[in-house]
Order: sequence, then structure tokens, then C-alpha cells
Amino acid sequence: YCHHNVYDLIHVTIYNMLKDTTQDNYPRVKQLYFSLLQTDPGFNENRIIMEAVLRKDLAFIKQMRLQNLNEPSLVDADPHTYHFYKCTPLGQAIRTKQLDIAEYLLSRTAKMNDICGSTYRKRLYSALELAEVNKDKKMIKLIEAYVKNSTEQP
Repeated sequence: YCHHNVYDLIHVTIYNMLKDTTQDNYPRVKQLYFSLLQTDPGFNENRIIMEAVLRKDLAFIKQMRLQNLNEPSLVDADPHTYHFYKCTPLGQAIRTKQLDIAEYLLSRTAKMNDICGSTYRKRLYSALELAEVNKDKKMIKLIEAYVKNSTEQP
């Protein structure tokens, strides 16, 4: 029981550190991630992945296990309208036009369907639809290449 509560406390600490905008806790969050990885291999790393995507930290993303790669997370909310976006890490990389990170996540078998949604839209965007909405030609080309390669596989 005590052992489980310690892990819960670490999860809450990481979440609070990421929410605290008064100081940059990201380096400490990264250290906690590796500690937690050794002691609680089943923990949900999604919030940390999303923060790494937002910070364009490809080097750290490459060190992560990416166990929750296709799990959507709340990434943006408007406090006035209550509209929000919920994306997978790939969806967030596409929304923020981070080609290198998107390419790496695709190479790690990030799924390309149902990656990002909002309260504006009844269904989730695919990777290609989201890149087209963003008018990101390089991202569109990258995703089209992955779609082509995935359909050519036996």
C-alpha cells in the first residue's frame, strides 16, 4: 500500500510541476521520468511525452519508451469558450509543425488515424487531414510517404 502511494505521489508531483508556469520544472521532470521508469515501468508517460513535443525536445523523446504513443491527451483549452483540443503526441507535433518529431513518431509506429480532435469538430482528424488544415506542405509530403509505404506492406 505504501509503495503504491509513493508512485501516486510522484505522478501528482510531475503533473503539478508541468502545470506550474512560474518556473521551468522541465529538467526536473525529465529526471523524475527516468527514476519512475526504473521503479514503476507501468506508469503513464503521456503528459511527459506531450510536454517534450511542445518543447521540441526530440533528443528526450528518443530516450522515452513511448508506451502511450497513440493515447490522446488534452493539449489546449480556451478558458473563455471551453473549446479544447485533444491529441496524440503525433497530433500535437503536426499541430505545432514539428516535422522532425512527427517523422520520428511515425517511425515508431504512431497511428495516423484519429489523432486530434476538438469541440469544434464531431470526429477526430487523421494525420493527413490535420496537416492539410495547417497548410503544412512538408508535413503533408511526409505523411503521404508514410501512407504510401504502409499500403505497400504485405
